[in-house]
Amino acid sequence: MGHMSPATSPGSFVVPHFAIVRDSPTSPVRVVFDGSCRDTSGLSLNDRLLTGPPLQKRHLRNCDAFPLSSNRCNL
Repeated sequence: MGHMSPATSPGSFVVPHFAIVRDSPTSPVRVVFDGSCRDTSGLSLNDRLLTGPPLQKRHLRNCDAFPLSSNRCNL
């Protein structure tokens, strides 16, 4: 895919990652990056990223308008 390359010098920032391989011959290998891994300062990539608004909370608030017996809002 061309989206990764080996680190060329010591001291480069590295995000831990691993491969997900499915049993299907048509499914490609997926690379999963571990943004929750903490560095020597005790912070992770997820800790350092800016967060947006809580989308799930807004979605659940909209579901309150529907009766609980409806299947439209079952998450």
